[in-house]
Amino acid sequence: MTEVDKIVEAFAEEATLRAKRNLGSYRYVKDKRGRKKRRRADSSGELRNSLTFNIKKGQGTYDIAFFANGEASKYASFVEQGVNGTKKKWGSPFSFKGKNINQDAIRKWMKKKPIRVREFKNGKLGGFAKATETRKKQTAFLIGRSIAMYGISPLNYMSDAVNEELPKWRERFSEALAKDLENRIQ
Repeated sequence: MTEVDKIVEAFAEEATLRAKRNLGSYRYVKDKRGRKKRRRADSSGELRNSLTFNIKKGQGTYDIAFFANGEASKYASFVEQGVNGTKKKWGSPFSFKGKNINQDAIRKWMKKKPIRVREFKNGKLGGFAKATETRKKQTAFLIGRSIAMYGISPLNYMSDAVNEELPKWRERFSEALAKDLENRIQ
């Protein structure tokens, strides 16, 4: 294994760790009205734990592919690049087409997050009663409709990680290349 091979692998590992930190930390993203909102993308930790990379070495080139394994691979690119809504566009290649999204998916997310739905007791402001199943369905419908209209803002957890790490590694890449050239000449 050459020095450049070692440095490329170390860079990929560090960029993946940075992306995992990006997913686990709270970040500011713009909401549907353009306001900054604190958001943590990975509520369950599934996406964060599934991030990995693959390096393909070509004729003098390296191709590093960052991706998610398992169940998280189904939605990792949506979190990274966002999803355009019917009213709000985020510049994403993905878009919602209909006026609402899958209610079962929203209900599962509400349980996992957890989203607490409450009702007023006897129509008065004092005290809350436990939410009924009907109220939970109504809430899931409203959340789904809002997501379909306004989309999902991109988090760019992986591209930010690569862009943040790359300047730190430029000198190391140069040094490794110089060492490999020196070893070939000798």
